[in-house]
Amino acid sequence: MDLTQKLDLKLSDFLTLLHVLKSFGNDRGPCTIDNAELVHAIEGLTLKHFLHCTSVYQLAKGVDIPALSIKYLDGASINTLTRCAMESFLVFHYNFVSPKSTEECLLRYYAWCIKDLSTKKELEPLTEWGREQHQKMLLELDRFKKLIQQNKHFPEFSDKQKRILLDRGEWPLWDATNGKRLSWEKLAVAAGLNGSNFKHFYSIICGYAHSSYWSMVQLHSITSKDEEKWICLGTISFLEIIMAFMIKSCGIIFPAFEERYSKQPKTVDLIEVLYEIGQKHS
Repeated sequence: MDLTQKLDLKLSDFLTLLHVLKSFGNDRGPCTIDNAELVHAIEGLTLKHFLHCTSVYQLAKGVDIPALSIKYLDGASINTLTRCAMESFLVFHYNFVSPKSTEECLLRYYAWCIKDLSTKKELEPLTEWGREQHQKMLLELDRFKKLIQQNKHFPEFSDKQKRILLDRGEWPLWDATNGKRLSWEKLAVAAGLNGSNFKHFYSIICGYAHSSYWSMVQLHSITSKDEEKWICLGTISFLEIIMAFMIKSCGIIFPAFEERYSKQPKTVDLIEVLYEIGQKHS
C-alpha cells in the first residue's frame, strides 16, 4: 500500500468519526449537567472541535488554487488546526467531564471565563461598535466574578488565590497536591491520554502554531509529495485519537448520544481501538 492509499484509508476512518461528531449536534438528548449556561458552553466547544476537525479533513484532501497555479498538501495548517481541536477537547474535559458535581463545573467554567476576559479588559477599541462590545465584555467579566465568589468551592482557596482569581483569573486551577497550575500535559493525563507521548506530539504541533525553527525546517526541506503525506499522516492519526476521546467524553454527559452511536458496531470498534491506542501511545 502506497502513501496515497494509506492517507485515503486514514481519511475514511476520519470521516466516520466526523459523522459521529456531527450527529451530536443534531440529536444528543439531555445532559447530565443540569445548567443551561454550562450546556450552552458545551455545545459551543463541541462545535469548535468539530469545525477544526472538518477543516483538517478538507485540507488533507489537498489545496488547489488554479489562479496561483499551485497544488499542495498543507501540513502546516493541519498541524495548527490539530492543536486547536486538541485543546478544545482538553478544555471540554477539564471543565465539564472530570468535575464531580455541577458546582465544580461552574467553578472551573467561571475561572475559564474570567481568565480569558481579564486578558482583554485593557484593550482600547478604535470603533464605536468595538467600544460597545468591550463594555458588554466588561459587564460579563463582572458577572463571572460575582458568580465565582458565590460558588460553594470558592472559600476553599487561599486569600492569595482568591485575589488572583478575581484580579486576573487563573485557568486551569491550581493542583490541589502542590498548589501549581495544571499544565496541558496534566490535563491530557487527567483525560486518559498517555502523558509522555502527548507532551512530545504537543511540542511538535505547537511549533507550527508559533512558527518555530523546526517547523520551518520541516516544511522547507520537503522535496516530494510523499514527504508531504508523511507529515500529514502522523498528525491525522493523532487527531483521530483525540476525536475518539471527545466522542466518548460527550457520551459520558449525554448518555442518549452514547446509546445512539453504540448501535453502530463498526463505529464503536473504531472508537474503542483509537481510545485504547491513546491511553497507551497517544
